[in-house]
Amino acid sequence: MSDLVVAFFGARGQGKSTQAKQYLALHRPARLLVWDTMDEYQAHAERVGELAAILARARADRSFAMRYVPPAGSDAQLAARFDAFCAIAYELGELLLLVEELQRVTKPSWAPPAWSDCTLRGRHRGLSVFGLSQRPASVDKNFFTNCSTVSTCRLNFSADVACIAGVLGVERDRIVALPRYRYIARDMTTGVVTEGATVPPEGAGAPRRRSRRRRKRA
Repeated sequence: MSDLVVAFFGARGQGKSTQAKQYLALHRPARLLVWDTMDEYQAHAERVGELAAILARARADRSFAMRYVPPAGSDAQLAARFDAFCAIAYELGELLLLVEELQRVTKPSWAPPAWSDCTLRGRHRGLSVFGLSQRPASVDKNFFTNCSTVSTCRLNFSADVACIAGVLGVERDRIVALPRYRYIARDMTTGVVTEGATVPPEGAGAPRRRSRRRRKRA
């Protein structure tokens, strides 16, 4: 599993997180750290409230699956916590690092130093890195250059569509027209582009039953 750097993109509710979660359910990585901005990975990792506790437990246990839900704060505080979280992942090595809402903690021309270490040099530490975002045009561009796979579900904003169309080498309309839970992916080592579908979470997309009200007779 090491040496994977995968980008999952897509507008809200289109299936990017579902792709990542299905990978976790299938492969069950022995060592997992999740930057869980939306507090949605309960089925895959235990929530740990302090970064120091994550480091201590990871040092004590060979196998672990932990997630950190960053508390509310300023952009500077969030970036500092993210940098510290990535520094822990890099120090530990030999794990899968999954980051949600990447656009909140990186910019196209800037990323916290420890995140750059994980994406640029992480393979030397046995790291695999999954980065997820609704806004690919707003994330760290060095991340793209080191991806082994880039995958996208449907996107809504023209800047994001243009960004990913260029990375994947496909027409913009093809991205905009993707149905929910379908994706286009490119193997960045071979250039091969594929299209596929994830399995929706149970109950997602199910038609709502309309309640029938009986008319009272006069």
